[in-house]
Amino acid sequence: VYDTLVEHIYQVLKLAKERSIRIALELQPGACIGGIEGFLHVWNLFRDVSLGYNFDTGHLNASKEPVEIIPLILGDRIFGTHLCDNHGNENLSLAPGDGSINWGKLLESLSETGYRGSYDLEILCPPGEVEAAYARGLKYLHEKF
Repeated sequence: VYDTLVEHIYQVLKLAKERSIRIALELQPGACIGGIEGFLHVWNLFRDVSLGYNFDTGHLNASKEPVEIIPLILGDRIFGTHLCDNHGNENLSLAPGDGSINWGKLLESLSETGYRGSYDLEILCPPGEVEAAYARGLKYLHEKF
C-alpha cells in the first residue's frame, strides 16, 4: 500500500509540475505515510520544491507531534495552514485557544520560517455556532501574534 501511495504521489507531482502548480500533503492521524517523519521521508524521495505540506495543527496535535516546533522542522515546505485546536487525544477541529496547543510558540515558529501564506482557520462546530467560534478563534490568534 505504501509503495502504491508513493507512486501515486509521484504521478500527481509530475502532473502538477507540468501545469506549474504545487501540491501539499495533509496527513491525518494514522496516515499510511506516517507523521512528519514520514512526510520528510517521502519529500526526500523526490526532493522537489513543488511538493509541500499543509500544516494542519489539529491533525498534528492529535498525532502527538510537537506541533509548536514543526514549522522549524519543515521550513519552506509549508504551503498552507489549517489552524485549529484540540486536546491531543482526539482529531477535533476546535477554535484556537479551546484546546492544548501553545499558540504563542507555534505562531512564533511559523513566523521564524518566513511563512507568508494564509493563516486559515478550520473549525468544525454546529451551524449555529460558526460565527461565534470563528470570531473567538480569530480574536485568540490576534492576541497571541
